[in-house]
Amino acid sequence: YGKSPTRRYLVADEVGLGKTLVARGVKAKTIDYLRHDKSIKRIDVVYICSNVSIATQNIERLNVEGSDDGFTLATRMTYLPVQVKDLQKKDVTFISLTPRTTFDHSASRGGTMRERAILYHMLYNLPWAHGKRRQTYRMGLLNLLQGKAGKQSWRDTKGWYHLASNHYKDTKSKEREKKIQCKFCIDDNLGIELRKEVRKDADVYNKLKVCADSFKRFKKNTTYEDRELRYSVIGKLRKLLAHTCVTALEPDLVIMDEFQRFKDLLGGKSEAASLAEAVFNYGDARVLLLSATPYKMLTMNNEVSDENHYQEFLETLKFLYQSSKELEAVQSLLSRWRYAILSNQMDSDEIKQLKRDLEKQLLKVMCRTERVKFTKEFDAMMAEDSFQNIEITPQDIGHACFIDKISMQVDGGDIREYWKSAPYLLNFLKHYSIRRNLDKIIDREKPTTDNQLSDLTRLLNKNQQHLLKETDIKSYRYIKPGNARLRALIDDTIGKGMWKYIWIPPSLPYSKLSGVYKNSGDTTKSVIFSNWNAVPDAISTLCSYEAERKMVEGTDRSEEYYREVSSPLTYSKKSDRQMVLTWVIPFPTLAEKIDPLLISLKHGNHQPIHVRELFKAAKAIARELISGLKDYQSHSRRDPRWYWVAPFLLENETYRKWLLDLVNNPQHRKKGENFWPGLQSQVNHMIEIMKEFENTQMTIIEKLSTLGTFPTDLSDVLASIALGAPATCTYRSFRRITDHPVQAGYDPSTLKTSFQVANGFRTIFNSPEVVSMISKQIKGRTYLRKTLKYAIDGNLQATLDEYVHTLADTPNLKQKTHDQRMNYMANMFQSVLSIRSAQISVDNFVVDKKSITRDDFPIRTRFALRYRDFKEDKKETITRATTVKDAFNSPFRPFILASTSIGQEGLDFHVWCHSIIHWNLPANPVDLEQREGRIHRYKGHAIRKNVAEIFGFKALSKYKGDGDPWEIIFTAAREANKDQPELIPYWIFDQGKTKIQRRLPILPFSKEESRIDYLKRCLAIYRLVFGQPRQEDLMSKFEDPEHSILHFKDHLISLEPPPR
Repeated sequence: YGKSPTRRYLVADEVGLGKTLVARGVKAKTIDYLRHDKSIKRIDVVYICSNVSIATQNIERLNVEGSDDGFTLATRMTYLPVQVKDLQKKDVTFISLTPRTTFDHSASRGGTMRERAILYHMLYNLPWAHGKRRQTYRMGLLNLLQGKAGKQSWRDTKGWYHLASNHYKDTKSKEREKKIQCKFCIDDNLGIELRKEVRKDADVYNKLKVCADSFKRFKKNTTYEDRELRYSVIGKLRKLLAHTCVTALEPDLVIMDEFQRFKDLLGGKSEAASLAEAVFNYGDARVLLLSATPYKMLTMNNEVSDENHYQEFLETLKFLYQSSKELEAVQSLLSRWRYAILSNQMDSDEIKQLKRDLEKQLLKVMCRTERVKFTKEFDAMMAEDSFQNIEITPQDIGHACFIDKISMQVDGGDIREYWKSAPYLLNFLKHYSIRRNLDKIIDREKPTTDNQLSDLTRLLNKNQQHLLKETDIKSYRYIKPGNARLRALIDDTIGKGMWKYIWIPPSLPYSKLSGVYKNSGDTTKSVIFSNWNAVPDAISTLCSYEAERKMVEGTDRSEEYYREVSSPLTYSKKSDRQMVLTWVIPFPTLAEKIDPLLISLKHGNHQPIHVRELFKAAKAIARELISGLKDYQSHSRRDPRWYWVAPFLLENETYRKWLLDLVNNPQHRKKGENFWPGLQSQVNHMIEIMKEFENTQMTIIEKLSTLGTFPTDLSDVLASIALGAPATCTYRSFRRITDHPVQAGYDPSTLKTSFQVANGFRTIFNSPEVVSMISKQIKGRTYLRKTLKYAIDGNLQATLDEYVHTLADTPNLKQKTHDQRMNYMANMFQSVLSIRSAQISVDNFVVDKKSITRDDFPIRTRFALRYRDFKEDKKETITRATTVKDAFNSPFRPFILASTSIGQEGLDFHVWCHSIIHWNLPANPVDLEQREGRIHRYKGHAIRKNVAEIFGFKALSKYKGDGDPWEIIFTAAREANKDQPELIPYWIFDQGKTKIQRRLPILPFSKEESRIDYLKRCLAIYRLVFGQPRQEDLMSKFEDPEHSILHFKDHLISLEPPPR
């Protein structure tokens, strides 16, 4: 909208650098600009992305208005007629569409029932004919648009929709009048326009009448000719409807996210492209394209594909410029640039001027920001961290020979790549040709000789060591990894003690990590990308099984994999179980008075203090607190009830009234059913216990001598509760991030949310393997007190502060009310803490001398998960992939996430992970970069570690317990780097020792050994051959091993936008 505006612009920032945030800013500026134009009554922003889930994720990020008012998740252009009435009430609207369902009507000619119902009402008043003949056509229209739907479901769906104008004779009935006001009311102004378009297209109008006449009677069975005519007509009507809806849309700004997935819509000649072009060219609309890979970034000579960097680059520029003259100018500059490179003129004044001219021309329509330019070593914070001791064992060779023989018997093809990637291939290759063919032989679905079956039986009998067996799993026997890569992964994670961890240690520990967490400071999660579908199953099952086996090893559960055990942290009236209350109920006084961060800042000299010093200081404060309760003691024996009564008595009367109200208020009791889905019985126990507490408390107040004397370790227990009880720690973290005022010393919403979160923690600490592990690792004490020590050793408070900070950065969360923010936090915590173990079914082969039978058995996965929907352990409940992603983006398990997904938008795994494992090398070096961008994003784990290392306690020197400590630390880091681009320190910060880890489990003597160096070299210099044909040939000019990428950095085409 400036002096020399462009109507189309591409933001091609590298993956993970916040293109959606750029779009948010552009949207805000556009709205601000257009609001000053009095001729514009409504501002329409259209957001187009590849699927609904991505749209749902990004809607909040793009919501600059801060409310849901005006936001419409339409998904299809043809649904707009029922939303127009709402759009007309707004001054700013945001409509989300998906390209395949919006523009391309060829894939499903019949569309959806909803579309056809809308069409029926909009076409009902066509001037078909007069009298009975008109009614006949209308009945034919009804039957025609039914499509494949059942008669009743079609009639029901059609009944949901009604025209806004009152054309029907039966609209006088009250029932129909109510329906007219429903949200499925169709705008008949669009109906009028659609009917005009239909009548204008004589071919469509005539075919519609012929088809309606053919379907004037309901046909249960239709001929091929009838079906072809029906869907031909419906397809054309849907296209006309979509074109008509463009006028209702009136787009002012069109945002196309990851548009490379539907780039055929840009400048193509298809009907879908034509419809898209109508949207792009409507009025004075602006188009903003977002993509880290708007065109193929690099084409290698050996790649056989229709995709080509040079052609795609020119096609993208053609769409953006809308001018052949501008495009020819760029082509000329690129040709001269190529000639200068081939002529070894890299340091000439001419090429420097060419570079400036090329950058100036391209910046008119596109920009691209990349990380490498903002790091000292030009490495984008990336470091290669190879696995140690990847060795192929005799067992691995034996497995290869065994699988090769099986494959030869069943005609299963070459198995080398599978063997390099996964162990126990017969168990995991269930959907591959080798297994399909084997299964057909076993099931006698394929002609088989007795000799062939006998040979297979003999092979399986002799190679039982290369098969997973349910009997071994049931008895928790050690399972050899069976694969060099998997062996290295297990050694690098479980072998380093990660099986002992319930959460990843914090980036800024308040006390030195101790106990099982000692020496865990460098720990991070790992995301694994593989080319083979069998690999994620193998990794998640065998890593999770080995972690669980280690957790229960040496306990009474170590020989029974499927045995259920009782949960120690349960609600009960028994006096020895009532301390559970102190675990799940937050205590504001303890949270405020015994804060581990404040203690560390006071005693630590800008360093984490030893846990003994922390506990000593906490005990001193606890002793001072309980000194005010001495009058409640009697002179009888020491009374253990003080452990759970004392924390309640430390709170004020208002807090106690809130607590009693939670129990006694019928409305709260009803709400209690929804506190923890599936935990209704535990809630009932809780209510009963708190009733007893009410009675006990009243007795204490009235008769001060009912309790005995303090236990000798009461201050120890109170200090442990303050430092390690999940409810109190969570409350402290929530209070840090909110400026919501407390009422008479407490915040009911935060108290209730902390209560809910603590019950999520109870799920984890009650899991059988965690109970076994903690009971084994921490000696003496009750289980509850062991969990408190575990939490203190592992810096639970620091971990929660860090996690809550990352959640608080959720787009638009700060604009929500306090209760809405707390509800979001509760839901997120509950989702990630209560996620159950996933079950993966593994095939089981039972072999005797003459036969082979096949079934399957489940293996639990929790330590490592596959990224996909899964069924929970012993339940029919499905846990969605989004929940798996949320759990991985928390400090809690899973610690390993395996996927076959490569470079998909929306897959952000950076929050607690800075290690990516390329299980298989991609074909193209740029794919390495795309994968790695998944863990290199805003305030990622590596970023936070570095910021904490450099600023950490120093930035918090004046901290008094109010405010988000991480916000203070990042503010200090930004202030210290205010002369640097705004990417620092939020997206890039290489001043610390932590790097993004590129991990390559390459087998010795494999072809990957020779390929990886070439891929990395290409990755370093491919930017030099930007916008050129035959890029690989040109790159060879820069492959002098004496020169690093730093030597060439001044020659890179820079499309970074100028500073503000």
